[in-house]
Amino acid sequence: MLQRRPEIVIGIDPGVETGFAVWSRSSKQFLELSTLSFWAAYDRVTAYQTDEIEIFIENPDSQRAMYVRTETVKIQRQRERIAKNIGSNRREATLLAERLTALGYAVRPVSPIKARKWDAAQFKRYTNYEGRTSQHVRDAARLVVGM
Repeated sequence: MLQRRPEIVIGIDPGVETGFAVWSRSSKQFLELSTLSFWAAYDRVTAYQTDEIEIFIENPDSQRAMYVRTETVKIQRQRERIAKNIGSNRREATLLAERLTALGYAVRPVSPIKARKWDAAQFKRYTNYEGRTSQHVRDAARLVVGM
C-alpha cells in the first residue's frame, strides 16, 4: 500500500532566531516564512495534525573539528563562540526532533546545506517569493522549497 505524502512540508532552522518555513506541495508556494523563538516554532508545528505535515529540521554537523591550537587569541574566541552556537543549535534541533517524533510527527533531521547561503536576491530569484526574509528563514526554506 502506498503511503500518502503530506500536503504541508515544514522546514526549521533552529537557533536563537529559529527560521520557519511552511511549503505547500499542491500550490508549490510558501504558506508561511517566519523568524520565531524555539517555543513559538514548536507551537506552530503542534497546531497541525500529525498526518498533515512532514518536518525537516536542520541539525548541525557534530563531526567538524572546531579548535586549532595555533590560532591567535581573537580567532580562538571567534571559534569558541561558533562552537557554542553550533552546540546550542544542535541541542535545540535534537530536542525538537525527539519531542515531535514522540508526538507522532514525521520528522527528518537534515545536515546543513554545504553550498553557499542564499542572499535575499538569490532567494527571490529561486523561489519567486517577493517578501522580506531573514537568513534564518532562507535557510529553513531551502530545506523544503520545491518538494
